[in-house]
Amino acid sequence: VLAALQLMKIRLQRLGFVIKRFHSDRGKEFDNRLVGQWCLNCDIYQSFAETEDHKSNGRCEAAVCQTKNKVRTLLLAAGCGPNLWPYAVTYADEQQQGSDKSTPPFGAAVMVRTRKQGRESDFNPRAAQGVYLCPLHNSTGALVMLDEDKVIYRTSAFVRLPVQPEVPTANFEADEIERGDPVIRLEALLASEEPD
Repeated sequence: VLAALQLMKIRLQRLGFVIKRFHSDRGKEFDNRLVGQWCLNCDIYQSFAETEDHKSNGRCEAAVCQTKNKVRTLLLAAGCGPNLWPYAVTYADEQQQGSDKSTPPFGAAVMVRTRKQGRESDFNPRAAQGVYLCPLHNSTGALVMLDEDKVIYRTSAFVRLPVQPEVPTANFEADEIERGDPVIRLEALLASEEPD
C-alpha cells in the first residue's frame, strides 16, 4: 500500500497538486507505523474518519461510486469480464484526466504487431488481433490482450480495426393508401388497424 501511495503522490504532484493532508479510514493498511512515518517525512498531515461513518468522507465516497459506475459501463459496453476491472479503472482514470482523443475505446478490436522471434516462419502473419485495454502511465504505448492466448502485452505497435456498419436484414414494405382527402386517408388507416 505504501508503494501505491508514493506513486499516487508523485502522479498528483506531476499534475500540479500540492498534498498537505492524507485522510482515510482506520484500516490497518493506512493506520500503521510505515504509512505514518512516510506521511511525516513528506510533511503530510494524516487524519482518519470514524468507523462506519461514510458521511464524514462523502466526497471520496461519491468519487469511488462514480468510478465504479464508469468501470461497470466500460466492461459491459466492451463485453469484457469482471476480471479486467483494473484495466477499466486505468482507462477511466485516463479519460477523466483528459487523455489523447485518438485513444481507442476500452475493449476495441486492434491489430498488434507480433515479435519476430515469436513467429515460426517469416511467412506467418506479422500481426494478431487483440483487445485494447488501457494506455500505459510510464511509457508510450498501451496494454493489449491478444485473442488467441488471453495474455496481456505492452505494445506501442497497434492499429485500431475499422468498424464495419451492419447491413440490415429485414425488408420493410409500406402499406399503400390511396391519395386523396387527408381525413379519408386517416379513416382508412384507422379502419385497417382495427382488430377483426
